[in-house]
Amino acid sequence: MRSVSRGIKTLFALAVGMMTFVVMTGTAHAASASVSRTGVNAYASWNWNGRSTIDGINFRVTDTACDDNDVYVRLRVYLTSRPDGVDTTKHYDSNGCNNGTVSSTGLPLRYTVDVTGIRVIGCVDDAGSDTCVRSGFLDNPNV
Repeated sequence: MRSVSRGIKTLFALAVGMMTFVVMTGTAHAASASVSRTGVNAYASWNWNGRSTIDGINFRVTDTACDDNDVYVRLRVYLTSRPDGVDTTKHYDSNGCNNGTVSSTGLPLRYTVDVTGIRVIGCVDDAGSDTCVRSGFLDNPNV
């Protein structure tokens, strides 16, 4: 009888551990945004996968001007520890005027703190400060 009781306690502990894991990871939610201005069309999609992970990130950017300036897309990720946001790597289209779209697929981002939201940023890499357009703030539904 003692081994049965010990086995039940072990199963209960495992079940509680699994429930805690599910609660901690949250639910995956698909999201996307696009931005456009003279010279650039930019798009990103991703999955909110819990409080601190974004995965399945896809970028697409197209140069829509004929001015010899590259264009790029990136995300600004807002964290509880960095409320002003952290910019991801720039994903460039250097193919020229409407000569193609540059895509990056399936990229993940993992942080040790909560991700509160994201903005998609599309820019023309012109002289001086780049000319950019930003999406609205997209909330992480798991936070």
